[in-house]
Amino acid sequence: MCWAEMETGVQLGTGAKLGTGAELGTGAELGPGAEMGTGAELGTGVQLGTGAELGTGAKLGTGAKLGTGAELGTGAELGTGAALGTGAELDPGAELGTGAELGTGVKLGTGAELGTRAELGTGAKLGTGVERPYTALGCYSCSK
Repeated sequence: MCWAEMETGVQLGTGAKLGTGAELGTGAELGPGAEMGTGAELGTGVQLGTGAELGTGAKLGTGAKLGTGAELGTGAELGTGAALGTGAELDPGAELGTGAELGTGVKLGTGAELGTRAELGTGAKLGTGVERPYTALGCYSCSK
């Protein structure tokens, strides 16, 4: 038997799955086939796209959004208003700050942090062990 805690106005798409102890805030929406792991938490107004996955103990702040097929690993956190694009991934223990955004297919490695209102564009990767404060500017595929 699965026990999850849901506030008012929660919408569950066809085939959405909730882990034991999952918590869904007011107006949270899970798209078709979206999955929440054991003890995962969604804040008010959070949106999970079709097939999006949340690991055990993952947390999404108020108004955060996970795109279609996006993955949030075990214990990973998405801040208030933060967004993961289609197919983006946050590995276990990674954190995305308030209002930060990961574009389509972007991956944030284990334990990495992306701060408030920061953005990583399509196809970018931020690996494990990047410490704050740290700024790196570069070109993924540049022509001269």
